[in-house]
Order: sequence, then C-alpha cells, then structure tokens
Amino acid sequence: MYNIIPGQVKEKATLSRMVTSNRLPHALLILGNAGYGGLSMAITLANHMICLNPLPESPCGECKACVKSTKLIHPDIHFSFPVIKKGTKKREDTTSKDFLIDWRAAIKEMPTMTYSDWATYIDAENKQLNINTKECNEIIQKLSLKSFESEFKVLILWMPEYLGKESNRLLKLIEEPPPNTKVIMIAEDQERILPTILSRCQLIRLNPVSDEVLKSHLLSTGVADNEALKSILNLSMGNYGTALKLINHNEQDFSTLLLDWLRMSYMVDKDPAKLIQWITSLSTQAKDLQKSFFRYGLHFFREYLIGMLSEGYKMKLSDAEIQVATKMKAIITYDKIEYIINELDSLVTLLDRNANMKVALLSSSITINELMKGKKQPELIA
Repeated sequence: MYNIIPGQVKEKATLSRMVTSNRLPHALLILGNAGYGGLSMAITLANHMICLNPLPESPCGECKACVKSTKLIHPDIHFSFPVIKKGTKKREDTTSKDFLIDWRAAIKEMPTMTYSDWATYIDAENKQLNINTKECNEIIQKLSLKSFESEFKVLILWMPEYLGKESNRLLKLIEEPPPNTKVIMIAEDQERILPTILSRCQLIRLNPVSDEVLKSHLLSTGVADNEALKSILNLSMGNYGTALKLINHNEQDFSTLLLDWLRMSYMVDKDPAKLIQWITSLSTQAKDLQKSFFRYGLHFFREYLIGMLSEGYKMKLSDAEIQVATKMKAIITYDKIEYIINELDSLVTLLDRNANMKVALLSSSITINELMKGKKQPELIA
C-alpha cells in the first residue's frame, strides 16, 4: 500500500523499517511537493502502525483496522488540516472535524491533493485557509485521551505551514507527546514552518518521481500516444499529481493557445476585444488547466532559450512545438524570453494566491506587448 503513489522507493522502505523495528520517531515531517505523494504516504504509514497483522513492508490491507483506515474512519487516526468558516459557524469555532466528510471524499478523489485543490473543493474562493486556536486545543485534548482500538494514536497534520503563530501551542505536544502517540506532518514549504517545530521533527524529504517510473505508470494508465507521453513527462517534471492532471487536459493544444496569446498581445493596440475574449475564456477555466498552461509556457520558453543559446542542443519539444517556436523568432528574440518567463512564473504564483486572473493576465499581456514592440526594454532577471 506504500505504492499507491509511484516512486519514493527509498523513502517508503525507510518508513516501513521504522514501523517494523518499532523505531518510528514521535514526530515526523514529510516534506515535498504534494504531487510527490506525501499525504498518501502518511496515511499508509498510520495504517501500517495500527494494522492488526502487519507485513514487513506494509499493512495487511485486510484486517478490521486496515478497512477502517482505508475509509479514513479509524478512531485512533486523527486528521488536522487548514479550513475556512463553515456555514453559520464563526471562523474561530470552525475546525477540521466540520469538514471531515469533505476531506475524506477529496482524498479519495485526489490522492495528490494540493492546497489549491482543497481550497477549490470547499469553495473557499479568495478566503485564506488556516488552522486556528480551537483546532490546536482540540488536537491536544484528543491526543491526551486513551486510544480506542489500537496501541497507537496518530495525528496526521496536513500543511503545518498554515498554523502560523498557533504552532507554539503544539510545541510541548510535539516534543513530549503522550505515550504511544505519533505526530505525522506533511508540508511543502519548509521556510514557512517555525524552526522550533522543525527542530522537534525527523525529516523525510521527498524528491521528484523519476521519468522512468512516471513513464511506466502513465503507460499502465493507457497513455499510448508517444507525443502526448513525451509532453506529459516534460511538463510534469517528476510531479505525479501534475502528470495526472495533464492526462485529463491532454486534449488541450497548449502550443496553439500560447501562440494565440502572444499574437493577440502583440495586436492588442488594434484589436483589444479579441484579447479580452481570450483572457475571459482562460480565466474561467479550472485552476488546474490554467496552471498547466502557464507551466507549459515556462517549459516551452526555457527549452526555446536553451536551444537558441546552446548549439546542438535537442529541445524537449515536439515537431509541432518547434514549428511554433520558429514562427516566434521574428518578434521574440532570446533577450526577451527571460522577461516572458518571469511573467509566466508570476502568473503561477498569483493563481496560487487566488488573485483576479483577468486583471493579472491583462497586465501580463500589456507587458508582453510593450516588450515585443520595443516599448519596454528587457531587463536582466536576477
């Protein structure tokens, strides 16, 4: 069951050894992009701990404890995660337990769920999710009680980055938890976690899934088209979650979409209506599709830039994409590409922050127009 998400063989083996040798630390931090499988790994690890007939490398998957764990309803496995105000409740009174049904459904649907995925799933819109004071107090209270069925009590805390200053309330629990209590945290951004929390946890760092492993898995899911497979591998950059989303969006012709955007940005002075229509269409698409498009642009221009600067370099672009790149040479020289890459990078960040994408795309389009027409001089991006 550690193999729900492909790759991470070494890390999975390390965790299984910790369980079977009874040397699992009281506080563990699994760090890595959501698409690397940290959440799924944490759930399977908790399952392994409370399994009634554990195997050397995994839980048995058949006992009563495993059945409950698989359904995410085992009474000794507790979940904590960032949320928003629920219904008529005040925000300070809303905790993870108010969203548990949604949480279970979301994980089953999206095993590599990101913060943005979760925010969209619970209709957070532009609201900031977090883990509040009441949540922390409830965590401390729950873990102070005796376990119901298992030898262990396990807390799976997803996204401790959104604890903020509330992290201090959990310091004593993480440093000296009650007997047979384990805390497993899953995070993406180490810089946003308090050093006092980090110093109390054993770190398991996840790496991108190798192209070989990812390719094998994609072939098993039915991705047979060689060009599509190559494109997904190039764009996902070892992120299994991104690869899954790209399979769903594979019908999108991102190279044509990118060329249309650049062409409309170039002509915005003469025909602004077309650009506005294009922006409106893209900004109303699912966040996953928008992010996939921006990442495609980043991949395209980085390959294009390396190809222009490195003689003999074989760009990781399809024949159709190379044709698109050839069409761009007249107006997008290599000294302007880095600036465009910076704009695309900013759009990814703004999308993650729930910014108004119509405004953001219009701003980037005007900047690109000025750049292509020489009204704005390319700047060296530090």
